Amino acid sequence: MNNFQKLQEEQEEHYYSSGGGENMKKELTGTLSTFRFIGDVIDVYLPRVVDMFIAISGGNSLESGRKPGEERNDPASGKISPDKGKGPGDSNDINNIR
Repeated sequence: MNNFQKLQEEQEEHYYSSGGGENMKKELTGTLSTFRFIGDVIDVYLPRVVDMFIAISGGNSLESGRKPGEERNDPASGKISPDKGKGPGDSNDINNIR
């Protein structure tokens, strides 16, 4: 075994005995959590921002599939009934879901 291998072994022993691996793991987990959060925010808001710019420019979003001025048929905007709550509850409301 040469001097460089001995030095490497000494450094490994010092590293593992000082708990450096746990500290690095915490830092890495924190960094990955930050990137995951940023990715989630982009995933949620980027399509809405793009749709907003399309609407501002006078275009029509492909996702909505509606013509400008066409009324939105939202099944969750149904009548509020005391026993069923809000949402589709009548047989006529089923067509709104499809």
